[in-house]
Amino acid sequence: MLYPLIISNPTKKSDLSENNVLLHQSLSQSLSDKIYSSGHHNFDGYTAYNKAQSDFDTPSYIQIFRNGSIEYVWTYPFAIRKKEKRIESLLFEKSLIDKVRFYLNLQQYHLDVEPPVFIMLSLFGVAGYTMGENGIPIDRDTLIIPEVMIEKFEVDVAKEMKDIFDVIWNAAGLPSSIYYKSGYWNG
Repeated sequence: MLYPLIISNPTKKSDLSENNVLLHQSLSQSLSDKIYSSGHHNFDGYTAYNKAQSDFDTPSYIQIFRNGSIEYVWTYPFAIRKKEKRIESLLFEKSLIDKVRFYLNLQQYHLDVEPPVFIMLSLFGVAGYTMGENGIPIDRDTLIIPEVMIEKFEVDVAKEMKDIFDVIWNAAGLPSSIYYKSGYWNG
């Protein structure tokens, strides 16, 4: 979830109406890798989702809240090797970096959000999953990862997310993400 600090101001609302054409075009582009149902307004703001079309597909959704917060649920890196209970770690990190970068841009340019923004990540149903060649099975079902604060939109998202990824690799028995060298992502 990308959670802006400005939501403490109850009068601040993001324009989720159909008049915000650029928001809806950007959202459609971000979801184009899947077959999404047409999005619709709901109690919380605006949502779009896809249903699994086959055994190789996974359900996912995005919820954009009126205050500019964004929640994105995606299970694909966990489903690829579900029988082996192995997280596709490179795909997981690369895709998450790309999505966070995209949704930060969405918040900045289309939802009128002001930094700071908190990146919050939770993993559910991961007990027994491994990462990397030498990882041990994760010992709990739910990982609530400590949030990371983004103080400005013009940041190296991959660098900012290193602490998030390191905690997940720690849960799998390893000291840090294998895709960072000298603090920079090189996956």
